[in-house]
Amino acid sequence: RRPSHLGLDDDDLGSSQVVIQDYEDTLSHECPDANGRVVCAFFLRELVEKINDHRSARGVVGAAPLTASSLGAIQHLAFLDREALREVVPRHLVRDDPPPDGMHQLLIGFRRCLVAASLFRLKDQSEPHARGITVRLFLGPEDPRQYRVDEEDEEEKGRTWSEAAWKQWKRQPSSFAAPVSEHVLAYGCYDGGLRFYDSIGRRQAKSALGPNGRNVPIVKVINANPSRNTTNNAQPQRPRIVCAGSNGVGYLWELELSVDASTGQITSFDIPPPLATFDALAAVVPRTLSEDFPTSDLHPIAIAPTSTHSQMDRFHSQFEPTFDPHRNLLVWIYSSDGIAAATGRRG
Repeated sequence: RRPSHLGLDDDDLGSSQVVIQDYEDTLSHECPDANGRVVCAFFLRELVEKINDHRSARGVVGAAPLTASSLGAIQHLAFLDREALREVVPRHLVRDDPPPDGMHQLLIGFRRCLVAASLFRLKDQSEPHARGITVRLFLGPEDPRQYRVDEEDEEEKGRTWSEAAWKQWKRQPSSFAAPVSEHVLAYGCYDGGLRFYDSIGRRQAKSALGPNGRNVPIVKVINANPSRNTTNNAQPQRPRIVCAGSNGVGYLWELELSVDASTGQITSFDIPPPLATFDALAAVVPRTLSEDFPTSDLHPIAIAPTSTHSQMDRFHSQFEPTFDPHRNLLVWIYSSDGIAAATGRRG
């Protein structure tokens, strides 16, 4: 077994669990025991097995199967259930009919790939949390060697890639995804592109080059739709997202997306130029920087497809944009390490 940078082998990571609990049930005093609060649970190794089945069904030929250690630990989790989607995307882009009873949709982000999975409760089983798992979407490199980039592995560090493989690798996800409708996900890539995947057609529906250019990967993509209580416009909202590059500069996009109300299929899709630019660091640093400002030994890290897990974790800890839909505010959180690193970039 080949250790990951955290010192965990495949069995250790494969034994990690994802547990879904009913929040209202957890608060209820009528719940008889802790087991009653858990809707379902699954091991990472089970998910990896389903990912490999999905890759095989898609016709990925000759590639070795992925493992828990090559994927690494789960970095992000989000619900794609219709109730959850209606809170972050315009409601007319999500069907009104309820999903099948006992089914949950999850969006799962690893460091190098994105997975959408459906969980089905198996009521005819004696096990209280028995469930079925179906992988609906997998976005990431097909070559398992492209997951095994490790600072402790000299063989991997010295590997060279063909121009075609490198070009394809740069089109892979460099950010977590954000839903823009029930069946369309937006995510950033290492080549500076913003891409949209249609899970019904199982294809890329649209793409746009980020204003930062091809040398600045998009590392953050978040929903930015204001709450219905803060908008007085009777017209249907357009889905809005904010994407941020590795240089910390973000852009607000308002998408012209229409879908069929009964099927969710795309009927029209256009991407106008960004509405606004956000460079919060440029505004903050000149006012706060002084001789005694806390500095760091962190040097600016250029994130790339070949970045190691520890480099990626270090980079993503530097800044985080969040959106408050009730006040229609975009909030940027910078670590002192991130400000120090950016200050070094700016000279």
